[in-house]
Amino acid sequence: MTATTTDRYIQRVAAADWDATDREVDDYGCALLPRLLTPAECASIAWLYDEPEHFRATIDMARHRASMCAT
Repeated sequence: MTATTTDRYIQRVAAADWDATDREVDDYGCALLPRLLTPAECASIAWLYDEPEHFRATIDMARHRASMCAT
């Protein structure tokens, strides 16, 4: 990753309204952030999931009932 690429990510994160994000997390338990990654960047990262050597560990969230909705 070049300094230019790193700067781009730093600028995207800095552009977020962190006070509003904090309030949303307090109110709803989650928050939407502005587009931190482009669709192409997301796709590049998604392709890495097929190469486990890039990750220390994976977690099966279904085992933790993460996909269960409260009704």
